[in-house]
Amino acid sequence: MRRILFAFFALFLTLPAHALSVINDTQTEKLLYKLITPVATAANIPENRLKIHIVNNDDFNAFVNGL
Repeated sequence: MRRILFAFFALFLTLPAHALSVINDTQTEKLLYKLITPVATAANIPENRLKIHIVNNDDFNAFVNGL
């Protein structure tokens, strides 16, 4: 059992980390916040729970990729 756990942890420790770059654009974040706030209010989500992070990623999402 210990060998299996050791192999499991060793596998995850050797996998490369994929860091994401975050775009810090205040104007875009404010615009998105203004667009999202009415939807969140309609869904009974408090405003203090809204956090907007813009991630710079070239991968296609599922809608664009057609998956």
